[in-house]
Amino acid sequence: MPMLAEPRKKSKLTLNPRGTLWANDENKFGQKLLEKMGWAKGKGLGKNEQGVKNPIRVSGNSDNKGMGFSGNPDLTTDHYENFEDVLASLNSANNSDSSDSESEKDSNNLKNIESLEMKSKNSRARVHYSKFTRGKDLSLYNENDLASVLGTKKILKRKRNNEMKNEEQNESIKEVINEETGEESDVKETFTYYSGNIKV
Repeated sequence: MPMLAEPRKKSKLTLNPRGTLWANDENKFGQKLLEKMGWAKGKGLGKNEQGVKNPIRVSGNSDNKGMGFSGNPDLTTDHYENFEDVLASLNSANNSDSSDSESEKDSNNLKNIESLEMKSKNSRARVHYSKFTRGKDLSLYNENDLASVLGTKKILKRKRNNEMKNEEQNESIKEVINEETGEESDVKETFTYYSGNIKV
C-alpha cells in the first residue's frame, strides 16, 4: 500500500522504450529511397558525403535555464536599464533638485535595514518562525545581491560615483601636500613621514 505523502506518478510502459525497433528496421520507405540513390549506412548525406552520420537525438537538459541560454546575466537586465534611462530622462527636467535627496534617502534606507530575525526574537508574541525570518531578512544580503535580484544598477552607479569622489579627494590632498612639500609624493609616504616625526 503506498504512503499518503508519496508523490503519484503515472508511468507508461511501451514495447519499444529506446526506439531501437525503428532504428534497426530496414524496410523503411525513406531508407529504401536513399539506398536507391546510392546512400549506405555509415555515410553522410550530401554531395561529398560530409553530412551527419549518426541519427539525430535529443540531448538531455539537466538544468532549468531553457533553450538558447548563453549565460550572460547582463542581457537579462538590459531592458530594465533602458526603461530606467527613459524614466530618468523624463524626470531630469522636472525633479533635478529632488533626485539628490531621493538618492540620499535610498542610501540611508539600505544602511538602516534592521534584521527581521532580531525584530521577531525581541517581540513579545512569537510572530514568525525562524526559517521564515531568515528567508525574508534583507540584512543578510549585501547591496550587490539586492541589485541582482531587483535588476537595478543604481547601487553600482552610486558606488562608482563614491569611488570617483574619493579619487578626487585623494588628488586634491596630493595637490595640497605637493604645494606644502614642493615635491610629488604619495599620500602614504607623507603620512609615514609625518607619523615618524611625531614624538609622543
